[in-house]
Amino acid sequence: MAELFKESEDQIVHVCGHRGFKAKYTENTVHAFEKCFETGAGQIETDLWITKDKELVVSHDASTKRIFCDKEGNPTDKFIPKVDFDEIRDFKTIESGERIMRFEDLMHWFIGYSDRNPKRLFRVMLDIKKGNKPAATKLIVQKMLELRPDLQWWVDRVHLGIWDLRVARFLNQDPFFQEVYEKYGPTSAPFDVFHISISWEDSMHYLDYNDYLDDTYTGDRWVFKVSGVSLLYLSTWSCDFLHTFLPRLEEQNSKLFCWTINRKDQLNFVCQIRSASSLPFVGVITDSPDVMIDALEQHDIDKEHRSEYKTTSSTRLIAKDAIHLTFNKKIFNKIFTVLTKLLSPKRVTIEETKFNSEVDGEYALVFKPSKISTFVFSSCQKLGLF
Repeated sequence: MAELFKESEDQIVHVCGHRGFKAKYTENTVHAFEKCFETGAGQIETDLWITKDKELVVSHDASTKRIFCDKEGNPTDKFIPKVDFDEIRDFKTIESGERIMRFEDLMHWFIGYSDRNPKRLFRVMLDIKKGNKPAATKLIVQKMLELRPDLQWWVDRVHLGIWDLRVARFLNQDPFFQEVYEKYGPTSAPFDVFHISISWEDSMHYLDYNDYLDDTYTGDRWVFKVSGVSLLYLSTWSCDFLHTFLPRLEEQNSKLFCWTINRKDQLNFVCQIRSASSLPFVGVITDSPDVMIDALEQHDIDKEHRSEYKTTSSTRLIAKDAIHLTFNKKIFNKIFTVLTKLLSPKRVTIEETKFNSEVDGEYALVFKPSKISTFVFSSCQKLGLF
């Protein structure tokens, strides 16, 4: 493996396989995850839903319709949050015939795979969908510690991806998490928590929450900050992102993922961000980890152009002309911004931003996307944008 991909935080970018290796293998399956790691990528991203009887299930969609059939091969359409796991236990993927996985199954495989490859540090990003209850995070931590009672091992390897600010608040409010750290700690740090976002403006609320935590919590306790943002790449194609949001990330020493990066020109832009900023960690989430790994190994932007992208200003963290933002990128960003505001105007609710109000861990947000937004989203998925 090239030196570029040693697991150090100062490598140019980290490569994370979107649902494993989505471009070539059935998403969210062990086969896809293994093939992703075989490319040299160090991380996989996967999705979780919680069933009515509180079983964590690996699936991107809340419905089983798109990916799963029953054991006889018939179509299915079960809404995972509304059924017990026994109702879907025998479902299998339509493409490859692999059985639907519980989170427990995934982590059991992950432990074994990591132990068989001790010279590499593998990571998992858990995408905890917005329709889940905040208390799903307790089940995640409980299950991991049942499988391996070593909190530091999990902290080093698992990122919690959230769409709902209430989840971050729940992590700090529920005594369970303090008790876990007292029992299994100390650790070097809390779990990395990433806001998964389609808009940097939405993510600003999460950075504001970090400021609130700094002002509120003092003394001997663990504080769960939002340590990074996983941002749809189209949202990065703007001057406002570069000059307003990126400096905020740097001020908080935050990490950044961009998704879904599948083309070399998209990757090149992320590499420019990496080189021009002082962020401690930059990664891409991709359907094609093999393409990203090959591109980075063949074109080491970090070594060739770091001085070109670095700013010499001590008062400005990002040089105005350091990152090449083309006219086409600006246009695509404007169109995307208008569409998202029209189709999904209330992505961060007032309730989420009441930082000091108590979170009901058993309450899941109910959201019903419009037919237009569903069509736009599914079309973008087919085009490889998401």
